[in-house]
Formats: sequence, structure tokens, C-alpha cells
Amino acid sequence: MAQEAPPGAPRSILPPAAAEEPATPPETDSRPLVETGSLTQGSAARLGIPDAGSGGFDETLWQDTSPVTVTTLLPNLPIATGSPALHDLNRRLLLSAATLTPQAGDAAHGDAERAVLAARLRLLSARGDLDGLAALAGRVGRELEDDEIVRLKAAVALLTEDFEAACVTASDQVGRAVDGEWLKLLAYCRALSGDRAGAALSLELLQETAAADPVFYQLLNARLAPPPEAPVKLKSLHPATPLLLAMALEQGVALPNDVFKDASPLVLAKLAATPALAIEKRLQAARAVAERGGLTVDRLREIYAAAPFSKLDRLGAALIAAELPPALADALLYQGIVAANNGAERARMVQAASLLAARQHALPTLAYLVADAVAEIAPTSETLPAAADVTRLLLLAGRSQEAALWYAALRAAASGGDGKATATLIDLWPLAIIGAAADAASFSPEILDLWRQSRQALDEDAHRQQELTLFTLLEAVGYAVPEIAWAGLSGDPAASAEAPPSDPIWTGMIDAAASGRVGETVLSAAIVSGEGGPAATPPLLMASVVRALKDVGLEADARRLAVEALVARGF
Repeated sequence: MAQEAPPGAPRSILPPAAAEEPATPPETDSRPLVETGSLTQGSAARLGIPDAGSGGFDETLWQDTSPVTVTTLLPNLPIATGSPALHDLNRRLLLSAATLTPQAGDAAHGDAERAVLAARLRLLSARGDLDGLAALAGRVGRELEDDEIVRLKAAVALLTEDFEAACVTASDQVGRAVDGEWLKLLAYCRALSGDRAGAALSLELLQETAAADPVFYQLLNARLAPPPEAPVKLKSLHPATPLLLAMALEQGVALPNDVFKDASPLVLAKLAATPALAIEKRLQAARAVAERGGLTVDRLREIYAAAPFSKLDRLGAALIAAELPPALADALLYQGIVAANNGAERARMVQAASLLAARQHALPTLAYLVADAVAEIAPTSETLPAAADVTRLLLLAGRSQEAALWYAALRAAASGGDGKATATLIDLWPLAIIGAAADAASFSPEILDLWRQSRQALDEDAHRQQELTLFTLLEAVGYAVPEIAWAGLSGDPAASAEAPPSDPIWTGMIDAAASGRVGETVLSAAIVSGEGGPAATPPLLMASVVRALKDVGLEADARRLAVEALVARGF
């Protein structure tokens, strides 16, 4: 980080803004993250995205749901690694501004709202969603703060380089109680502003707490040292707390490799956004946070676009990527797809990227990353060989209209006698019908039977698993699978098993969906899907999740989750 004053010189606690790195990802129509504004006194839940038009749910999200239900379920919201569709749904849930429904005679309603707010902040932190956490935490007034929220706000301030806010918080907290972490921050704040005497006083108080932290003292002494002092060399920065990382970055200290070891998701998010860090390390951090749902696709694209690949690298991305570590391969393929000079070249790059992503079970993430670039490819005779991969990625990203164009092009080629197009059309039919590819794909028992016949080459277990998954999802989105098709699965334990009626979260989801309780349905559906998301959720349970979301008007989200479930099972 560039500094206007030499190390050790008195300076403002507000550092100069770092220049933004150049990045040229495609333009998107991203929704606003969180709008800022004044806080309504006593309305802790009404912080976040204000309405559905801005990308969140409207303020009736928790209407008719007991506050006890929300405060009980919300802390159990899973991370759902590797499911962009579920990440998007969960992020909207956490960032939406919505009041809880007051209960008659409930004197602790304000406590429930504060508990929900704290849980939202905690869950955003666990995902590494630094942007979302900063936007939401920045609107929390002091009357709503508790110790956990104050510490989260301080961590966010440090990781977003808002030293002024962090230092104001530290000064306020030290005045209330003696705490080692607050004393450390206060000592550094005084060093930043050139108050050596104040820093020394804080150190004296800190020593009384018996807090041993050699890295902190090394960085603090370096900040207090006169300008001729040699640059700090850290042997270790483990564990990398927000304070230690902020101190090291503020002084331009080279970060040791162990900074990544056991790093929290929020620290990883900061590392991913640090231009001074080696690009390979940034990409690894970005990939790890993205898998947890902590980076928006725009942020991930910016970081991937910053990787310094040459034009020759991008041209040969299809071959080179297979030999690279996963994060570098992702970035190279992304750049190769975006930089392709024509549709045919881009289509070939999409095929290579899809093959690699499929091996890593990362097709959903690839789809969200390259959706804008892939949507620009037109179906032509030159690009049609990539139709399967292009259509699959578009449907995973929820781009059903663009996917419909490809499905229609395949159907036209098939009607002209193109055998490969016919086979691809049949293979893609389940994804197209579940993904709602406009009117291009239609349902009929005859088409279903044709698809079933095309699966005969699969081994019996894979065949039955695909049929069970497809049949349950078809019925979840409103199609009637003929009894004769179900008969083929008779005797299959998975097909005859019922979703667990004794599970209160599952039964609560069904009841909430039937009653139109949107927030409770979304929250319960995410918990039922678990940390494995659609890829790991059993077919009958996944179908119940899809049906529940569809019943409360979230059909697009339901279908995206269903497409992820299909792709995870080889569709």
C-alpha cells in the first residue's frame, strides 16, 4: 500500500485511498448491494436491502412467522459450499430489510430483532462476505450494539481500511472495560496519529492484561520507530487477525506464507482483494471465499481479470489450464473466454472450461462466472458443437431465454437430419424442461420415454439415480410423470423412502410454503438442503425444497436449484 508519510512519521488515522487495480470484466446488471440511509429507532430487522426491486425480499419477508421460529432457525443457516444458486438466495435472505411479526403479549420483541440482526451479521462473517457485512454493519446504530456486534464492526472497519471508525470504536470500548484486544487497537491508533505517549500508555495497560502477542509488538514498534528503521520482516502472521493484517498491510509489510493458514473467511476476503499480494495467493483466497458464497460474481470476475496472463496464455488456455492449480486455471479460462475474438473460439474455450470444471464438480461456479460472456455466443453452424456445454452453463446461471435459443437451434438441426444434434437435444431435454427454457422444450410422456431409452448405456445404479432425480423434480415443478415410468423404480429403497415427517424443520418448511410464509420457507429450505446443497441433497428432499420455493413464488430460484441438482448427477 502506498504511503504519503515514511514509516514512523506522525500521520492522520485516515490513510490515502489505494488506487484501484485495472480490471475489465464484462458489464453486468448487478443489483445494488445494500442501500444506506438513516436507521429507524428500534427496528433492528429493517436494515439491509429495502425491497424486492433492489434485489432483496420485501419487508413482509417474515410476515406471520413467529420471532421465536426465526431466532431458532436462522443461526442454523448452512454455508452450502459450491452452490451459487443457494448462495444467492441465502445472501438475499441475510441482507433483506424486513421486520419480525410482533406476537401478542411479547415484551421481548426488540430482543428478538436484535438477535436476528446479530445472527445475520455473524452468518455474513462466516461466509467471508466482507462487502455485505460492511454495508449492513455500517447501518447498525449504537443502541443496537452488543459486544459481538461491536467486535464485528471493528473487524470490518480494519479490513476495509476505515481506521477512523475502528479507532473511535476502540477508544469508546476501552473507556468501558479493560480488554486486551481493544487496548491493542487503541495503542495502534495512537501510533498511527503520532501520539507516542498515548501509545506507550496503552502498552502499559496492555502489559497488565498479560496479553502475549509478539507479532503485534513487532508491528507496533515498527510504526513507532523513526524513519531510518529497517522495514519489518515477519516470520509468521498466524493466526492473521483483522488487526494484525491491517497493521501489516498499512505498513507495506511482506506477508509470510502462513498468513493463509487457518485464516477466517473475512481475512481471506481481504487477502483476495489485496493488490500487493502475489496473484496466485489472491486467486486461491478468492476461490475459497467464493465457494462459501462470500464473493459476488462481479468481485470474483474483477480478481480473476487481474491475473497477468499474456495474450498467448489466453489463446492457449484450453491446453494450459489443465496443468495449473485450480484457482489459476479458473482465472485463465475466464480470461480466455472473455477475450475470445469470435463466437467459435469462445465456444471452444467454453467446452474446455466445462470439461475441467466438471472434473472438479465446479460447473455451477463456472456458469455464474462466465454467464455474461457465454450469453453473447450465438448458435451457428460453427458454434453448435458446443451447444451442450453452452446450454448447460446458461441454465445453471438462470439464463433460460438465451438457453432456449440454443435448444431451438439444436431442434432445427435435428429436424434436418443431424444425428449429433438429435442426441444432444435428448441429453439436454431434462435440463431444458426443468430450467424453463421458454417454450423451446416441452413435456410429454413420449419425450420422457425417449430420454429414458437414451440412458440405457448407463450402469443400473446411475440409471435409476438419474430417473429418480428427474422424476421427482419434474413433479416438483408441476409435471405429471406417468405411473408406468415410476413403475420402473419399484423396489428402489430411495424411491420408496419418504422425506422425514418427524423432522421439524422439514415439516415446518412444508407448512410455511402452504401458508405463504416466504422467509420461513427460504430459511427452512436452505437448512434442509444442508452444507452440501443441491448436489448432496437426496432426490425426494430436493424435490420438496424445489416445490416449497415454487409455492411461495420463488420459481426462478427453485428451478436454478433443481438444475444444479441435475448437473451434479451427470445431466
